[in-house]
Amino acid sequence: NNGTGRPGSGVSTTASKPGPRGKGRESAVPAVATSDVPAIPEANFEITEDVALGSGGQMTKYRDNVAAIKALKTIEAERRRATAAEKKLLARYVGWGGIPNAFRNGVTGQVAKDWEAEVSELESLLTPKELRAASASTRNAHYTAKEVVDFMWSVVKKMGFDGGLVLEPSVGTGNFIGLMPKELSGRSFVTGVELDSLTSRIAGALYPKSAIVNTGFQKAALPSNRFKLAIGNPPFGAESLRFQYRPELNGASIHNQFFLGSMDSLEPGGIMTMVVSRYLLDAKDATSREKLAIDAKLLGAVRL
Repeated sequence: NNGTGRPGSGVSTTASKPGPRGKGRESAVPAVATSDVPAIPEANFEITEDVALGSGGQMTKYRDNVAAIKALKTIEAERRRATAAEKKLLARYVGWGGIPNAFRNGVTGQVAKDWEAEVSELESLLTPKELRAASASTRNAHYTAKEVVDFMWSVVKKMGFDGGLVLEPSVGTGNFIGLMPKELSGRSFVTGVELDSLTSRIAGALYPKSAIVNTGFQKAALPSNRFKLAIGNPPFGAESLRFQYRPELNGASIHNQFFLGSMDSLEPGGIMTMVVSRYLLDAKDATSREKLAIDAKLLGAVRL
């Protein structure tokens, strides 16, 4: 933060809750007796090489996603924390970006050839609301590769970040939390924002010592001048969100909104490093760049 204008930061661009109570037995919610719930310590998951994050083709990713969903549903039904083995399953959930065959065609209702069993399985596993959200996410719900996350953390350390409050505005399942260097994780607390309910619940199960907020970034009432670091891989696109608490961001493209909104939440001297669309720098409209130039200092940029 250069101390002028809106609070900002340095910028490095890299790279059930039981249902409603009712009357009668029909509304009863199954529960597990307290004595049957294993004592599982509260701890954030650490993504290691044996997790093999994001490996495999479409079918492998589909099976990993289904295994993670089944594990999550079991954990939620039994009202307990995830075991170490379950966390490994949850961590391999990569969302549905690039796997459209797992869903019926939204217009025709047809199923892709050789995917009939998988489509049927997923439809039986998810609630209608979860299924709609998952199907709608195939265009832009892409996980962030380990190589990119590791590099970004190395950049943050070189910039002097040694721990503190961290904002992840599009946390997904939490790869940036799970890959945080050990020397930083013990001195940091992450607030992660995630729109998709299923994805945010997986992140919550993996990282119980972080604050995972299930809402759209545009609806999150985040404080200004609060976080020491903002890091992540926000969504790209031409669409624009409507920000309830920061109307000055309305009209900008979605990736610029995430970039500017995250910067606003940083304390003076705070650092931001994110994967962004190249149009943050290349767009003919310089409005977003001008706001960044006034409120922050560019520390570095890497073209991918």
